[in-house]
Parts: sequence; structure tokens; C-alpha cells
Amino acid sequence: MDCARWREHNRISHLRRHGECSSDQRTRISLFAVNIKLGETASNVTAQAEDSLHHISPLPVEYVGTVPGLNWLTQIVVKLPDALINAGDVSVGINVRGVASNKALIKIRPS
Repeated sequence: MDCARWREHNRISHLRRHGECSSDQRTRISLFAVNIKLGETASNVTAQAEDSLHHISPLPVEYVGTVPGLNWLTQIVVKLPDALINAGDVSVGINVRGVASNKALIKIRPS
């Protein structure tokens, strides 16, 4: 499957808040990154979000792993803190062993 079709197939149209996938009813966000060394674990990766008022919130990293069939692409699952539930636009970035990524702008709104 080419990259454009993969992105369309796996596009997230909205985040679910009401515990449809987790027992703790917390929202998770899947981030996708390239150029991360195979075998990196959640203990080597940190994530943070910055809101429009420049408040920085750590995002607990729960999972880091290669996307099946696309060994060049890494999925990072983070837990959204309650403080960001209605934050609107936030800038999200990751750090791997102290090396910072580019930031991505995401919109967080109530479901």
C-alpha cells in the first residue's frame, strides 16, 4: 500500500473520550514518526503539548513500536491529560533520547 493510501486508510477523524477502548476512560493519541531507531521503548521517548497560552503539559508515553508492514514508521501512543481535554489547538512534540522532533499542531475539542 502506498503512503497516501495508508494515511487515508488510517486517518483519525476524531478522538473518542468515553472509554470505548480503555478501562480508565482516558483519551489516547497515536502519533506517527519516522527516523526512530528500531527497538526504542517508551522509557526512551517523551512527549509534550503546548497550548495557546504556552502552558506545557507532559504527555505520558504508553507505547512505542513499529507499524506492522511499515518498518520505517513508528507509532507512539500518549495519554491526554485532563488539563488538555478542551484545549483547542495544541502543539505536540516528542523527544527520543534527548533529540526533539518537529512539532505538529492538533485540535482538541470536547466530544
